[in-house]
Amino acid sequence: MNKPRKQGKGHPKRPVIREDGTRFDGIGEASLSAYGSFGFESNIRRSIRTGCRAGWYRWKWADEEQE
Repeated sequence: MNKPRKQGKGHPKRPVIREDGTRFDGIGEASLSAYGSFGFESNIRRSIRTGCRAGWYRWKWADEEQE
């Protein structure tokens, strides 16, 4: 019997906010907006962690924005 393949890692999408106020449902969408393709998610994660820029913007998690 073949088991169905698991999609992703089972982590829920975490919304991201760009410094100009644009909200994205996940890092993949943010990467697509900033770089025009997927595959740069680690740059945005690093930007959130360090406060530096990625794709010419600063980023933060949406749930931390409200604090």
